[in-house]
Amino acid sequence: MRPIILLLLLLPLIAQAKQYDFHECGASRDEAMTNLAVALVSDVISEASQGATSLTLFGIEMASRNDQLKQQVSTNLKLTDVKVKQENGQFCAYVNKAELLVSAKNYYQQSRNYKISNLPENVRPRIKTLDKWLEDLKQIRLFGILFSSEFPRGWQKTLQRQVKTLTDERSGLYPQAVVIRVNNKRSKIYLAGKTIQSGEERYLPVGEYQYRVITPGFCEVSGEVTLDSHSDEKVQVDLDDYRLPVMQLGTNKPKQVQLMVDGKRRKAGESFTIERCDGGISVVATFRDGRTQSEDRSYSLKPGADIDDYFRFYSTQDLRDLQQLADQFSSGSRLEIKYGYSYVPDEVETLAGSEFDGLHQARINYLFMNKWLRHGPGIMVAQAKGKYSGDILYNLGLQLTNVGKGQPLHIYGKVAFVPFVNMQLGVGYHEYASEDGERFIHNFPEKAGDEDEDFARDFLVARLGGGLDISLSKWVGIQLFADKSFTQEKTAQAGIGLTLKMP
Repeated sequence: MRPIILLLLLLPLIAQAKQYDFHECGASRDEAMTNLAVALVSDVISEASQGATSLTLFGIEMASRNDQLKQQVSTNLKLTDVKVKQENGQFCAYVNKAELLVSAKNYYQQSRNYKISNLPENVRPRIKTLDKWLEDLKQIRLFGILFSSEFPRGWQKTLQRQVKTLTDERSGLYPQAVVIRVNNKRSKIYLAGKTIQSGEERYLPVGEYQYRVITPGFCEVSGEVTLDSHSDEKVQVDLDDYRLPVMQLGTNKPKQVQLMVDGKRRKAGESFTIERCDGGISVVATFRDGRTQSEDRSYSLKPGADIDDYFRFYSTQDLRDLQQLADQFSSGSRLEIKYGYSYVPDEVETLAGSEFDGLHQARINYLFMNKWLRHGPGIMVAQAKGKYSGDILYNLGLQLTNVGKGQPLHIYGKVAFVPFVNMQLGVGYHEYASEDGERFIHNFPEKAGDEDEDFARDFLVARLGGGLDISLSKWVGIQLFADKSFTQEKTAQAGIGLTLKMP
């Protein structure tokens, strides 16, 4: 009785053990699954190699050849409905043949829909679908090897054609794209030598690509984009920064000046576009007025450049008028009537123990002029809070009456001006009154121990300065000046004056 009961108890276990047709074990779950898949069906990759060795024995060279054959076994079979159990310290994977056959038939049935016409239109979903289909076809090939009698006749050739069709379709698809956007509908965009549309996703292999954007009225835009795996690159081109250069040229003699831009005649004041964006452009301006004057200029070009320039020429009459303006500086005699102001330095006020008002000066000079030299006598009278001062002196100066082509310095041919330096030597008496008018000083010790009076220090005049004469007409001009005293109060003076050419 006991054996019968024991048999009945073991029947479920016996039935369970028999339902699995294939099993393999391994040190881990993954290893057990791999071993089972390899045991069912596997690919064998063979690699043959040859090697030669040489040996010299008793002066005789002997050679031998070694042939080696390496084989690698692998599989891509994916198993479902696998039961994994631990047995005797190992993991064992079990699978039923009938269940494998069902899985194989399902794969084969699905593959009948693996057609180009059933692929998604968008590139990335298309790639994903193709990769899955090709992986499924690998499974079908392996299942076909395992269950060759269960598959229809000629399934291998059908599978090969299907794999080739899908592989060819997949070979021209890439998961990374370049997108170039341009803010102009007239632009032509070239990427890797082919035309694309603005905003179009162009899927390409990993690598570096050149692009160009050509638009009427704008500079060509070019660049390079690097495409990495599974990473899109986007380029935004704002053509407002790439406008063709614009040039406008002016002159003070528009009817008499000929303007040639790169050999092409242009009108003064005309604004025109330059049809290139790099390199340089040359301009030749020619003025004819009894004699020919010409000026050459060149300009660098770049996108968006605005080139605005002006050519000024002077006719013979202009130069005569200009020379008349400058004659009062370079010949004859001239009277200068000027106002100036000077102050007492802090160190003098400190020694004197009070604050003093500056001197308001009136200067009169009578100068004799030639091309480089001016000289002549002069006087200065001044007052401060009812106290009076005065100088008798002599002026000696150098001037710059002509520059360049013998012309005076001028502003647009209308105003001539002459810079100069001047030295004044003489004697004088300076009195400064305090702000309240109660005190005054007329000598100027530099430190407390100096003598109260020193003739050379307090009464000799030595000034060095400079200024600018500006002509208003051939008879009248104005002068700006400043100078520094090296005796007396050692102060600085500045002022303005009127100049008159003497007949």
